[in-house]
Amino acid sequence: MESATPPAPRPRRGWPFRVARAALLALVLILLPLVIFEEKLIYFPARDPAGSFDPVQMGLARAREVETAAEDGVRLHAWWVPAEPERAVVLFLHGNAGNLTHRADHVRLLREIGCSTLLLDYRGYGKSEGSPSEKGLARDARAAHALALSLGARPESLVVLGESIGAAVALGLALERPSAAVILVSPFTSVAEMRSRVIPLLPVEWVMRTKHDNLGRIPSLDRPLLVLHGEGDEIVPFEMGRRVFEAAGTAVASPPPKEFVALPGTGHNDVPDMGGRRYRDAIREFVARHCR
Repeated sequence: MESATPPAPRPRRGWPFRVARAALLALVLILLPLVIFEEKLIYFPARDPAGSFDPVQMGLARAREVETAAEDGVRLHAWWVPAEPERAVVLFLHGNAGNLTHRADHVRLLREIGCSTLLLDYRGYGKSEGSPSEKGLARDARAAHALALSLGARPESLVVLGESIGAAVALGLALERPSAAVILVSPFTSVAEMRSRVIPLLPVEWVMRTKHDNLGRIPSLDRPLLVLHGEGDEIVPFEMGRRVFEAAGTAVASPPPKEFVALPGTGHNDVPDMGGRRYRDAIREFVARHCR
């Protein structure tokens, strides 16, 4: 009777394999929260305002609260702040933190130069329903555009203005809906590049669903553009704003006019205060040139 041959011993995996496995596990543990909590790491909505939600009590006389609904049924809250005489209507799309009550200073400056303003709170912000996402904010912007037209704005006198992450929302809207011109305040190149600056050497773009890819989309912009950026911006690097500006309209047969205004001594969240007259005058002159 033949004796059974003992099985060959399994080869031991060496230290390179163990190191690679540990590195892969660490990478998964780092990137997994970015996947699960992605929106919470990008959007910071405030439900409770710092002051009253009444725009008149915040010094915006004749302003009123208005509502609309996005295409998926989410109810949205906004302020309509008319100016007299009216040179143009600005659809204002704010940044990723707070809510519209934190943008009253912007609206005052716009009204000083004759711009009526429709100031929207995205889903999940202020009194608006829902929770924010890239697709959701795009729906909200389209609903706000329709609301602006229903309030009497005409495309040839409508300016889409976005600050920070709102610049990405404004750019997306401008590529889909008619308007006279676009103003981007403190625009970044993309969310992926912003995140890679916070978490360098990691392939965050592999797992992120949120793109807000300004640099990839702005070459197709076919209308006048004004970019304003604080030279001391501590959140969105000044050079990002320059790169977005330089790429604007480069894929269009007849590139539209574009202007870049640097705001000395200005950071990310103090543009209307520290930018002051330079910020206000740049917008006034731009609107006068491109709105009818």
